[in-house]
Amino acid sequence: RAIDNKGTITTFLKPSTAELYDISGGLGITSTGVIIKFDTANTATEITDTDYYLYSTTAITVKKSGTYKVTYRVTAEPTSGNSRSGTEYMLLKNSNIVDGSYSAAYHRNTNAGKNTATASRILVLAQNDFIQVRGNRYNGNSAMKTAAQGCSLLIERIK
Repeated sequence: RAIDNKGTITTFLKPSTAELYDISGGLGITSTGVIIKFDTANTATEITDTDYYLYSTTAITVKKSGTYKVTYRVTAEPTSGNSRSGTEYMLLKNSNIVDGSYSAAYHRNTNAGKNTATASRILVLAQNDFIQVRGNRYNGNSAMKTAAQGCSLLIERIK
Protein backbone atom coordinates (compact mmCIF):
# COMPACT_ATOMS: atom_id res chain seq x y z
CA ARG A 1 0.00 0.00 0.00
CA ALA A 2 1.01 3.57 -0.55
CA ILE A 3 -0.34 6.79 0.97
CA ASP A 4 -0.06 10.05 -0.95
CA ASN A 5 0.22 13.56 0.56
CA LYS A 6 -3.61 13.79 0.81
CA GLY A 7 -3.88 10.58 2.83
CA THR A 8 -5.27 8.52 -0.03
CA ILE A 9 -4.38 4.84 0.35
CA THR A 10 -3.59 2.95 -2.83
CA THR A 11 -3.28 -0.84 -2.78
CA PHE A 12 -0.87 -2.22 -5.39
CA LEU A 13 -1.15 -5.90 -4.55
CA LYS A 14 -4.11 -7.83 -3.30
CA PRO A 15 -2.70 -10.65 -1.17
CA SER A 16 -4.27 -13.98 -2.05
CA THR A 17 -3.83 -17.54 -0.93
CA ALA A 18 -4.89 -20.96 -2.19
CA GLU A 19 -4.63 -24.24 -0.35
CA LEU A 20 -5.53 -27.82 -1.10
CA TYR A 21 -5.21 -30.52 1.53
CA ASP A 22 -5.98 -34.20 1.96
CA ILE A 23 -8.31 -35.30 4.73
CA SER A 24 -8.63 -38.98 3.86
CA GLY A 25 -5.13 -40.03 2.72
CA GLY A 26 -4.63 -43.52 1.30
CA LEU A 27 -3.08 -42.62 -2.06
CA GLY A 28 -0.53 -45.28 -3.05
CA ILE A 29 3.00 -43.98 -3.68
CA THR A 30 4.69 -46.35 -6.11
CA SER A 31 8.11 -46.67 -7.68
CA THR A 32 6.66 -45.42 -10.99
CA GLY A 33 5.48 -42.17 -9.41
CA VAL A 34 2.15 -40.51 -8.80
CA ILE A 35 0.67 -37.02 -8.71
CA ILE A 36 -0.37 -36.37 -5.10
CA LYS A 37 -4.14 -35.94 -4.80
CA PHE A 38 -5.97 -33.61 -2.46
CA ASP A 39 -9.61 -33.99 -1.51
CA THR A 40 -10.38 -30.57 0.02
CA ALA A 41 -9.98 -26.98 -1.14
CA ASN A 42 -9.69 -24.46 1.68
CA THR A 43 -12.70 -22.40 0.49
CA ALA A 44 -15.61 -22.47 2.92
CA THR A 45 -14.38 -20.61 5.98
CA GLU A 46 -10.67 -20.20 5.54
CA ILE A 47 -8.19 -18.41 3.27
CA THR A 48 -8.63 -19.60 -0.29
CA ASP A 49 -9.27 -16.95 -2.98
CA THR A 50 -11.27 -18.20 -5.97
CA ASP A 51 -10.74 -14.91 -7.85
CA TYR A 52 -7.08 -15.80 -8.32
CA TYR A 53 -7.05 -19.61 -8.49
CA LEU A 54 -8.73 -22.65 -10.05
CA TYR A 55 -8.68 -26.03 -8.31
CA SER A 56 -8.72 -29.71 -9.11
CA THR A 57 -7.86 -32.71 -6.97
CA THR A 58 -4.31 -32.67 -8.32
CA ALA A 59 -3.45 -29.02 -9.11
CA ILE A 60 -3.85 -25.34 -8.41
CA THR A 61 -3.96 -23.07 -11.48
CA VAL A 62 -3.22 -19.34 -11.14
CA LYS A 63 -5.53 -16.89 -12.92
CA LYS A 64 -3.17 -13.88 -12.62
CA SER A 65 0.53 -13.54 -13.37
CA GLY A 66 2.76 -12.70 -10.43
CA THR A 67 5.30 -13.92 -7.91
CA TYR A 68 4.08 -16.68 -5.61
CA LYS A 69 5.41 -18.63 -2.65
CA VAL A 70 4.57 -22.30 -3.18
CA THR A 71 4.83 -24.81 -0.31
CA TYR A 72 3.95 -28.48 -0.20
CA ARG A 73 3.83 -31.09 2.55
CA VAL A 74 3.46 -34.85 2.10
CA THR A 75 3.20 -37.31 4.99
CA ALA A 76 3.44 -40.96 3.96
CA GLU A 77 3.48 -44.27 5.79
CA PRO A 78 4.10 -47.93 4.98
CA THR A 79 0.84 -49.86 5.09
CA SER A 80 2.25 -53.34 4.53
CA GLY A 81 5.69 -54.91 4.43
CA ASN A 82 8.58 -54.13 6.74
CA SER A 83 11.17 -53.14 4.16
CA ARG A 84 12.93 -49.88 4.96
CA SER A 85 11.68 -47.58 2.24
CA GLY A 86 12.28 -44.07 0.96
CA THR A 87 9.90 -41.67 -0.74
CA GLU A 88 10.74 -38.50 -2.63
CA TYR A 89 8.70 -35.52 -3.80
CA MET A 90 8.97 -32.46 -6.04
CA LEU A 91 6.89 -29.60 -7.37
CA LEU A 92 5.72 -29.60 -10.96
CA LYS A 93 4.96 -26.41 -12.87
CA ASN A 94 2.95 -27.18 -16.00
CA SER A 95 4.03 -30.84 -15.63
CA ASN A 96 7.76 -29.93 -15.51
CA ILE A 97 9.95 -30.43 -12.43
CA VAL A 98 10.66 -27.21 -10.50
CA ASP A 99 14.38 -27.04 -9.73
CA GLY A 100 15.17 -26.89 -6.02
CA SER A 101 11.83 -28.35 -4.91
CA TYR A 102 13.04 -31.87 -4.08
CA SER A 103 12.43 -33.41 -0.66
CA ALA A 104 12.56 -36.97 0.67
CA ALA A 105 11.46 -39.09 3.62
CA TYR A 106 12.68 -42.34 5.23
CA HIS A 107 10.18 -44.94 6.43
CA ARG A 108 11.45 -47.64 8.85
CA ASN A 109 8.52 -50.08 9.05
CA THR A 110 4.76 -50.25 9.59
CA ASN A 111 5.12 -49.68 13.36
CA ALA A 112 7.31 -46.58 13.10
CA GLY A 113 7.12 -45.43 9.52
CA LYS A 114 5.28 -42.12 9.20
CA ASN A 115 7.44 -39.31 7.92
CA THR A 116 6.85 -35.91 6.32
CA ALA A 117 8.65 -34.20 3.46
CA THR A 118 8.21 -30.51 2.66
CA ALA A 119 9.67 -27.82 0.43
CA SER A 120 8.99 -24.19 -0.52
CA ARG A 121 9.91 -22.17 -3.60
CA ILE A 122 9.36 -18.62 -4.78
CA LEU A 123 8.10 -18.82 -8.37
CA VAL A 124 7.15 -16.33 -11.06
CA LEU A 125 3.94 -17.73 -12.51
CA ALA A 126 2.04 -16.69 -15.62
CA GLN A 127 -1.72 -16.79 -16.08
CA ASN A 128 -2.90 -20.44 -16.41
CA ASP A 129 0.30 -21.96 -14.99
CA PHE A 130 -0.60 -24.92 -12.81
CA ILE A 131 1.23 -26.41 -9.85
CA GLN A 132 1.25 -30.06 -8.76
CA VAL A 133 3.21 -32.30 -6.37
CA ARG A 134 4.75 -35.54 -7.64
CA GLY A 135 5.94 -38.38 -5.42
CA ASN A 136 7.43 -41.82 -5.75
CA ARG A 137 8.98 -44.62 -3.71
CA TYR A 138 12.66 -44.62 -4.67
CA ASN A 139 13.84 -47.42 -2.36
CA GLY A 140 12.39 -50.43 -0.56
CA ASN A 141 9.41 -52.69 -1.16
CA SER A 142 6.87 -51.63 1.47
CA ALA A 143 3.47 -50.47 0.23
CA MET A 144 3.48 -46.70 0.81
CA LYS A 145 0.40 -44.49 1.12
CA THR A 146 -0.31 -40.90 2.04
CA ALA A 147 -1.43 -40.38 5.64
CA ALA A 148 -4.83 -38.89 6.45
CA GLN A 149 -4.58 -35.14 7.20
CA GLY A 150 -0.93 -35.24 6.08
CA CYS A 151 -0.69 -33.56 2.68
CA SER A 152 -1.16 -29.98 1.54
CA LEU A 153 -0.32 -27.61 -1.29
CA LEU A 154 -0.26 -23.88 -0.46
CA ILE A 155 0.23 -20.98 -2.89
CA GLU A 156 0.57 -17.37 -1.68
CA ARG A 157 0.72 -14.40 -4.05
CA ILE A 158 3.50 -12.14 -2.80
CA LYS A 159 4.14 -9.76 -5.72
